[in-house]
Amino acid sequence: MKKFLSLILVVIMMFSLAACNNTGDTETTAPASPTENTSSSESSSSESSSSSEQKPPENENDTTKVFDENKIVFSFAAISDIHIGNDTSNRDETQFKNALLQIKAFAQQKDADGIDAILAVGDLFEGSGYGGSNDLIKEYKKIYESVYDPTVTPMIHAVGNHDLKWDHTAKDVAALQNTMLGSNYFLTDIDQNILAKEGNRHCVIDGYHIITLLPVTSTQVSYTQATKDWLDQTLAQITAENPNAYVIILTHPMIYDTVYGSTLGREPGSTLTDMWATSDLTDILSKYNQVITFGGHLHFPLNDPRSIMQTAFTSLGCGSVNYMAIEDGKYENMASATTMKDKNEFSQGLICQIDENGNMRITRMDFYNETTIGEVWEISHPTSDGSHLTAYGKDRGSPEKNSAPVISQNIKAVITKSGNKKQVTIEFDAAQDDTFVHHYTMVFKNTKTGKTLKTFNILSDFYRASTPEDMSQTLSCAIGTLGSNDYEVILTAYDSWGAASESVSLAFKVE
Repeated sequence: MKKFLSLILVVIMMFSLAACNNTGDTETTAPASPTENTSSSESSSSESSSSSEQKPPENENDTTKVFDENKIVFSFAAISDIHIGNDTSNRDETQFKNALLQIKAFAQQKDADGIDAILAVGDLFEGSGYGGSNDLIKEYKKIYESVYDPTVTPMIHAVGNHDLKWDHTAKDVAALQNTMLGSNYFLTDIDQNILAKEGNRHCVIDGYHIITLLPVTSTQVSYTQATKDWLDQTLAQITAENPNAYVIILTHPMIYDTVYGSTLGREPGSTLTDMWATSDLTDILSKYNQVITFGGHLHFPLNDPRSIMQTAFTSLGCGSVNYMAIEDGKYENMASATTMKDKNEFSQGLICQIDENGNMRITRMDFYNETTIGEVWEISHPTSDGSHLTAYGKDRGSPEKNSAPVISQNIKAVITKSGNKKQVTIEFDAAQDDTFVHHYTMVFKNTKTGKTLKTFNILSDFYRASTPEDMSQTLSCAIGTLGSNDYEVILTAYDSWGAASESVSLAFKVE
């Protein structure tokens, strides 16, 4: 229906031009069908057609910048890290299908045409994938096609490090993608040349341009110079033709120092390798404020407001369909440095909808609990002055815009006998915050000597809660078995932006 209406619009525009006797050089063509496999030589006409379909405003000041849910023209899901084959109980397969079904149902609530595309930002498979057995790809296709027809609802994917080692050649990637996934998954590509040579993709769906990029190294994530040159040239052409429309870029590693998780491995004292985000594309992307990137690889929870970040462009994390991870915060009671014990209870993703003026609404989906997370994020259509980049900047964490948590004075030591010694657990009420409390630190001291015996880092359960009201109201931390002495704990709460509450202390005696 959207494409049919767009075609009518183009015809009307052509008749109007003829009536006005406009004999200029500009030519308007109908948009390419998303199911038409167009060669790279046809890229120019396909890209030109997108201008009429997106209907960018002629005068930015005359257009509302408020998202209109009654005039949605393009709905897509952005998901990542599906990891088919990760779990022998087939939990991952169930999670993937559940996510697809919920995406389908949610999109139909406000968009009569439903979801227009599924964008998968890498790690579709756990380990063999493109690089080995075809079984995981067959399973992936079976699940996807049980919910969607790829010729009607395209699935555009970027390659992740679990799908194929990034040191494979781009030619290998292109060949394996086409032969294993099949041509029905590449019908929206308009540049077969870049797919064959570099393993990148340039797709057009409902007039919107979607680019996927393939890294070639995994430590110090980088891209070939040919890829970067092509990206720069392609973005220059797209944005010149569509200055008020977002250009969607998918690449598995996040863009460094943008969204939540994108500095992982570079923090002082971190023992993790520098393979989670990339700085190799920042200079190019920063030239085009119409860019919106979607990254994965890290499995970080979308509950955190830093999962959207606007710098010189817009960046989004996609969470994970399969399991959750978090920063290396030396937190208590973890399964590993970056995974929680309850990591497998989570499955998240994004649904993005664009209205006829180019404004975008982003809904965070909690597939595990079958609900949405927090408030929706809304960004206005791109403008030449970059004013659309002010809503979700890093300054959200500044003291002027962000309040520090307020800690509760209700804290106590619970002491129980354990042989000749005493087992001590500190219990306390949750602190309050204008968003949520991300974690606590608790300094444990010997009062008599003043010596710090240990510092406990306590992660809150924000990642489990669809709203802050759903978070636990009481928390506890086991100190351990103690001998007779005088002790003190000093508790401080921190929000997502690192703002610290005032500290509360508790002195107690073990006899």
